[in-house]
Amino acid sequence: MAGNKISTRIIMLNVEIAKLAGVSTATVSRVLRNQPSVSKAAVKKVQDVLRERGYQLEVQRKRQGSGFRNRSIAFLVLGEDVLQPYSSAFMRTFDGVESAISDLGLTLIYAKSHTIEALPPQVLDGNVDGLILAGLKPREDVVERLREIPGVWLSSHHEHDHAIVLGGNEAIGKMAGDYLMGRGHKDLAVVNALSGHPALDVRGEFFEYYAERLGCRSVQSFTLENDRDATGDTFEDLVCEMTKLLDQMLDSPTRPSGLFVPLDSEVAIAYEHLYSRGVEIGKELEIIGCDNDQMALMGLYPKPATIEIGAFAMGRRAVQELVWKLENPNEKTQQVRISIEPTLLSGT
Repeated sequence: MAGNKISTRIIMLNVEIAKLAGVSTATVSRVLRNQPSVSKAAVKKVQDVLRERGYQLEVQRKRQGSGFRNRSIAFLVLGEDVLQPYSSAFMRTFDGVESAISDLGLTLIYAKSHTIEALPPQVLDGNVDGLILAGLKPREDVVERLREIPGVWLSSHHEHDHAIVLGGNEAIGKMAGDYLMGRGHKDLAVVNALSGHPALDVRGEFFEYYAERLGCRSVQSFTLENDRDATGDTFEDLVCEMTKLLDQMLDSPTRPSGLFVPLDSEVAIAYEHLYSRGVEIGKELEIIGCDNDQMALMGLYPKPATIEIGAFAMGRRAVQELVWKLENPNEKTQQVRISIEPTLLSGT
């Protein structure tokens, strides 16, 4: 992992330099690329920091490295992911990838490529340096076609020696349990209408596990009995499934006072249905969601607590890992799992 630390330092160099030089990261990026639209004073500040901190050789190595022969990275979605229509986290992850690629002065190619024929021409011709990959259940022939190109996965799926960057779903489940138990709730439940998605399933499973370890009096799980491919489901389907599960929860012999819903778009559905059933949210039932999806949570009162999964950081970290692989082509690659630490955001 020593190489990983070196790579991280190189990729985050602009942030460190900006802090030391008292300029913006954008200014540092322009100086490192020799762009003319920077004042002489700012250039001098950045160069002084480089010289004082001994960064010069690292910057030159990064810019002249053979790993960037094509100066382009492809972000490919290889399979449908049921969360993408219902969560803003994917777009924030994309923004993180785009931000890191921009800092490096590379070109980003984005495509949804569920078949070999749908892969971008640059990828098929081998004219990209590396891949950022996303999507559940990709076709095996597509994955095999991309095998020789260095890549990093941004999902719970990975193949061959590709690294994988994902949210800390185990920590999310624990954090939700800690929060509700810390608020004095002893009877808890988790409701999830998108069962079968690995990220949401892990959040729910670890919520149950840690709640029981913390001495929860009862913890119940309300999910669909059978996993299914939800790629064709509509929002109306999700609403219907959530309301059925919520009704089961309300009709259970032990009604919970604390509820974990592992996706904020499901939280919004829960609020509307629970109010229609006469439940006083915030008094009879307290809810914590996940994803920090402000569009989904807008207008909800009382505003529920949610968990920020660090989607933007996931995107940037994936690029960092990919750059290390490109700059160390002779290093023996291993499967690496990188988990981003979540953050609790209290409600009102």
